[in-house]
Amino acid sequence: MSKNINPTQQHIVMKTFWITLLASLFTTGLLLVPHQEQQTCSDVKEQNIQLAIYANKNYTAPIYTQAYAKVIVAVSKVDGRVVTPVYQTEIAPMQLNEFPQQSSAALLKNIRIPNVNNGDQLLVDYTIEYNTNGTILRIGGNSTLQTLQNTVAITV
Repeated sequence: MSKNINPTQQHIVMKTFWITLLASLFTTGLLLVPHQEQQTCSDVKEQNIQLAIYANKNYTAPIYTQAYAKVIVAVSKVDGRVVTPVYQTEIAPMQLNEFPQQSSAALLKNIRIPNVNNGDQLLVDYTIEYNTNGTILRIGGNSTLQTLQNTVAITV
């Protein structure tokens, strides 16, 4: 015995079938997609960095009167393998004998880096560019800051 289904009933059955199938696929897809951990406001903070720039030798001799140095600093956030530049600054050229000679009297520059996650590290790259009568010498260095560390000493 075969049942005859009128076209309206057949349309309703097919519509119900497709809606159920799509809902099942959507739900299955949601279950299979890995969930990312949501960051809370307490995981994101502002990091303050203090640059302490000073001379590591005595530049008062007359030979240094035409010698200048400028400092270029770039800060990047490191999250795993992702490096994101977040700040760059340049300290204007100064005669070498103008730089303080002791770390306690260092030229200080404060930098604020917003939106630092708990897992991020900050990488501070710096270049000291010496200029003596047009002859340029560039020397680079870097420092990786951990969570609580916030001072970078740069010696000229």
